[in-house]
Amino acid sequence: IAVGKAYLVVEEDFSVIPRKILKHMLKSEVERFKDAVAQVRAELMTTREKVLKNLGKEHVPLADAYLMMLDDPLLNRDVQKRISEEGINAEFALWSALERVITSFDRIDDDYFRERKNDIQEIGRRIIKHLTGEHKKLVSDAPPESILVAHSVGPADTMGLKEHMVKAFATDVGGRTSHIAILAQGLEVPAVVGLKNITTLVVEGDTVII
Repeated sequence: IAVGKAYLVVEEDFSVIPRKILKHMLKSEVERFKDAVAQVRAELMTTREKVLKNLGKEHVPLADAYLMMLDDPLLNRDVQKRISEEGINAEFALWSALERVITSFDRIDDDYFRERKNDIQEIGRRIIKHLTGEHKKLVSDAPPESILVAHSVGPADTMGLKEHMVKAFATDVGGRTSHIAILAQGLEVPAVVGLKNITTLVVEGDTVII
């Protein structure tokens, strides 16, 4: 059980504006996308090292799963192809690819695939953040002894909770099979996931008990 003041991180606007890229700039646009993916990969590798150090090798496959998603053709090769062939900006090419994946997963009535959809969205958000340079309110900014209330929490954020002395967290999305729930259990951080609309019910600074 944990008691503390709520630190609220609401869901970010996931839509992006399409832009036409001039033909002579397409190669640079593809490279910009590759650079963003490389930055996310570096973040995930750091998370993997933390998982190995703090939780042991039995939990490393959870971090590896995110790295595998980053190499998924739908989030990599197909995005580059759309940039080159359709002449659109990297953010919109990626966002469109994510929309197709999410729509496909929504048709599957299975908890496991539902959680994988959330994982893919998390990877996509991270790439888009690097592409746009927009870094809004961060989980890592949570004050010590606070309770994090967020739409979702990524693996890197989960591993950083103890470093930032966050006492517990609650999220809108997630389930028992989610990577985040498993990591939280390994870290012995109190957590409740899959509350659907907790970010609309809690106000920043509310006293929360997890």
